[in-house]
Amino acid sequence: MKNKKTLFLMLTFVALILSVLFFLKQQNFLKSQDNKTPKISIIIPVYNVEKYIRECMYSATNQTLKDIEIICIDDGSPDNSGAIIDEYASKDSRVHVVHQKNSGVSATRNNGIDLAKGEYIKFMDSDDVLDLNACEICYNKAKSENADIVVHDSFNEVFNKGQFFLIPLPEFPDGVVWSGLYKTSFIKGNNIRFNESTSYGEDQAFNLLCNPKANKIVCIPNHFYIYRTSNDNSLCHDSKIDKHSKSHATNVNYVYNDWKNNGYFSNDTAKVNFLKWFCEMDYWKDDPDINKMFLDSIGEELLKEDVLNMLPKDCRKTMKNIIEIAKLKK
Repeated sequence: MKNKKTLFLMLTFVALILSVLFFLKQQNFLKSQDNKTPKISIIIPVYNVEKYIRECMYSATNQTLKDIEIICIDDGSPDNSGAIIDEYASKDSRVHVVHQKNSGVSATRNNGIDLAKGEYIKFMDSDDVLDLNACEICYNKAKSENADIVVHDSFNEVFNKGQFFLIPLPEFPDGVVWSGLYKTSFIKGNNIRFNESTSYGEDQAFNLLCNPKANKIVCIPNHFYIYRTSNDNSLCHDSKIDKHSKSHATNVNYVYNDWKNNGYFSNDTAKVNFLKWFCEMDYWKDDPDINKMFLDSIGEELLKEDVLNMLPKDCRKTMKNIIEIAKLKK
């Protein structure tokens, strides 16, 4: 009887030791998972998109690349969007939700950059859809090419055609942020941020800060993204030209200061590319006030005759019209 009791105590002790060891192993595993770097952080600003958010989240959570984190930032949505992303977070540990007061898309994306732990960052809008293979293919391309940025094509749901037909990359391309995959260390190391003082065109400005600093940008001509322009409630939608104009002028100044501070304007190609981007925003060309606002956002070194003469004919004509019309401001 004594031997049976001793054996029982020994077995109980061994079981206790094994339980402790198993617990410690589990804790170490969970700790290692917490410290593990995901391959990609998908950043999704969320605002008033309950009609679309489930389709967006499905495309993010069902990526063929599983080693990702999905950062959903509810920017004070007045609808049920916040509750829906909370539902996804309760079912998928890779989904992280932040609820904040309404701050706008630029501040929201900057918050996502600060929170991102992934090796690369992928931006999504919460009313759009990402191809299920996008992260895996873009990540593999980024790694194999050691690229700071991988750019892919997209599909416009409204116009039923390719949104961007990629051609050989110009020296300083611009574009939308959801068409790219960005190396996190590149973004954070260069302190590249979205311009929080604007409500429109902030993605072009962001890319124009990124592109000159990137050691390598790679293009993939795949339509990996379905972009919706029909959602009037999204963070990026606004149809007021006067508001767009002010935002664009602010973004022009934001990019101009960055390029000037980094010495890019010592290069004639940079001057030409900057002014070509500037001339694309000419739908206000008959308004003296707006043209004056735009000219005030750049420096005199870009308005010299020898610089203007380097521009393509159409762009040179646009610039001279802008200058002449701005002089009409009283």
